[in-house]
Order: sequence, then C-alpha cells, then structure tokens
Amino acid sequence: MSIYGTAGSGTYSVSYPNLDAMMTALKDNTSGAIYASTLRNAVLTLYSLSSTSSVASSNVIYTSNTASTIAVGGLSVGTNFSGGLSIQQILDTMLHPYVPPVINSFNLSVGLAGQNYKDTYLEYSSGAASNIFFNFSISNGSINILTSGPSNPIKISGPDGFTYLSSNPAYFYTLGTQNGPIVITPNTASILTLTVLDGVNTITSTVSVQFQNKFYWGNSTKGTASTYLSSDILAANGAGVSINGNLGNILTNTKTQILNGINGSGNYLFFAFPTSFGSPTFITNGLPNTAFTMQSLNFTNANGYSASYSVWISNTAQNSPITLFQIN
Repeated sequence: MSIYGTAGSGTYSVSYPNLDAMMTALKDNTSGAIYASTLRNAVLTLYSLSSTSSVASSNVIYTSNTASTIAVGGLSVGTNFSGGLSIQQILDTMLHPYVPPVINSFNLSVGLAGQNYKDTYLEYSSGAASNIFFNFSISNGSINILTSGPSNPIKISGPDGFTYLSSNPAYFYTLGTQNGPIVITPNTASILTLTVLDGVNTITSTVSVQFQNKFYWGNSTKGTASTYLSSDILAANGAGVSINGNLGNILTNTKTQILNGINGSGNYLFFAFPTSFGSPTFITNGLPNTAFTMQSLNFTNANGYSASYSVWISNTAQNSPITLFQIN
C-alpha cells in the first residue's frame, strides 16, 4: 500500500495492491464518517463536467468550400457549405429532404353543390355569374389568391374555422373554399390565380369564368321569305340532333359543328350564331351546299342580352334526315 500527501489535503491519495485490500480499508460508515454532502458533491461535479463538455448541434457551424461528390439524403451532389450551416441544419436536410409545394386541385363550381371545373362557361348576362365558388387543395406551402376580374375581396375559409381575406393569406392551409360567392364583373372574363409559396418556390394554377353566346339549330315552318325573330331562335328544337347532350343550342365560340342526321321533317332548317363567327360553309354528305340564305338579326337571348346574329335558312324544305351534315 502506498500513501501520498497529507491526510485531509486535496492531494492526499492512497493506492492498494488489490481489490480486497481496498474493500477492507473503505469505511462502512457505522461511525457516520461519510456524509451525504460528500456523495452529493461528487455527483454534482460529474454532472457539471458532462454539461459543460456537450455542445448543442445548432451551435456547431460546419463550413467547407469542397463540393460533395455523392448525394446523401437531402444533400445533392455538388453541395458545399461555404456559407456555413449548423449541424442541426445539415442533419435536417439529410433526414428530411426538401419537398416543394403542390397544388392538388383548384376548381370552380356554379353553386356550392355544382360540378368542379377548371374553366366555367356562362351565357352572356347569365344569373349564374353571381353564384360562382372556388375550392382548392394544396400541400407543403401557404396560399395567396390573386384575381383579375372579380370586384370583391375574396374571403377564404380554412379548416381552422377562421376566415381570411385573400390579401392576407392563411399559412399552411391544405384545404379551403372562399366564404361567399365571387362577384363577377358582368359579361367580363374573370381569371383567378392560386399562388402557393413556401419561401423557396412559388407555383400557380388558374381557373376562369368566361362568357359566350349560343349557337342555335332546328327546323321551322318559316322559309327564307319569312322574317326570323329572337323568339324563333329561342324555340330552336334541334331538328332531331343533339350536341354533347344539348338539343337546339350550345354555348360555343365557333360556328363549326357536326350535325349528322339532322332532319327537317318537311320544314326548313335554320342555324343562328353571332355574326362575328363569320360566313359558314355547309357540307352535305361530303359535298358543299350553298342552298342557304342569310338574314341579319339583332338577337336578344333568354337573359336579355343582345348581340348581332346571322340566321341561315335552307332555301327548300327538307323531308328526310341528312346522313352527313357539317357547318364549317
């Protein structure tokens, strides 16, 4: 056994040749020679040393001008750390790779229970223009609705139950609709742009409300010698042919239509569309047909909107279906 220093001093120590000798020399505290503070101070000293020796990952900055040669987690090939990143930031990037924002859906509907459309087409002066709503679904970003056309501030209702103006976007929404219908400027195309951002990337999606006139077709007892009125056009019966489920009229921006099987049933065929569509070419069973006469009409639709229309009437009554019939 070796003894160093003076008993009771900070340098006093004893060494023992083996464990048995050490256990024999250690006090069993039957006389109260070992105090609780002695154990407390030893543990406190160890805890203090461990606390001061550890450093939070967010406080350690790693800097390197050398570009990485492999991709690790969210760190792509060619990444360098010349600007310096904390260990916390590096680990977050590696373990949680960046996911850009996504617009899952952005649609319009006519009425809250209506169908979803990317573009909604309405007849001029349609009352449905005051009943347009939109809805959206996004991921990994916040929203900002920008508009061109609607005259009222758009309010957005989110899943948190609160309502936000479009100029004050609600952050981290994933679903939402606007609170109350959009007010559309009468008979003016309106475009809504959904902007999603996350501080890194910005993506957009658009929907629109557009106004159109109708193309009408049918048969009538009125020939070219009679004057067609708006009421005659509005009563167009389709002459036995429908287009996309529409019989006698369809919203469109073109005069080009296929009306195979159209049947005059002993009456005159007529077609009416905006004069701005231009003069048509009639194709009957693959051959041009010029046996039609045009009348000009200041047509008023069912909503009270007026436009310049051309009404084309067959020069003779048609008694049977025309197998192939097209207007270009």
